[in-house]
Amino acid sequence: MLVHSCSHVLIVGNLNDHLERDAYENLLEVQGLTDHVTFPTHERGGTLDPVISGYQADSLQCHRLELMGSSDHYVLLTQLDVGVAQDEATTRTIWLWNKANWAPLHRELSHTPWATLLQGGTESGETLALTSHLGTLERRHAPHRKYATITMVWLSLPCCCQGKIHCRAPLQEEPDST
Repeated sequence: MLVHSCSHVLIVGNLNDHLERDAYENLLEVQGLTDHVTFPTHERGGTLDPVISGYQADSLQCHRLELMGSSDHYVLLTQLDVGVAQDEATTRTIWLWNKANWAPLHRELSHTPWATLLQGGTESGETLALTSHLGTLERRHAPHRKYATITMVWLSLPCCCQGKIHCRAPLQEEPDST
């Protein structure tokens, strides 16, 4: 973990901590991690399936579910609130170039005093003057609409991981059109 400079760590698995007690306790102490499993995960009462992380207790919860199949370990449901990454709301302009007034735009471009416009003294000043003039003509002769984007939620549901269970929704088949 030190080699990779991890800021968020989540370690899960089957650990016979009674055989590796010192290494387990050192991992928690030295790395400043917490084992969020505080209940037996084995049918005979041992805690063999840790969920170790650097997350705060209020952002990660573990729940014991039922035994699965022939395993003598209970299934753990781990819910981790990683926060929701969101885009900032922005305004987007859609240009309708197929409906632009090309003849008046051409006329204005041909009557633009380019020598006067491009005497900004510096390359950045000339670039700014050119793009400003073209933007003005663009807005005048090309229809456009502004849209406010809706904030996108990348993780719309709590991030849930279930140990020892791999759930997959069946694919929805397209109706047969024949």
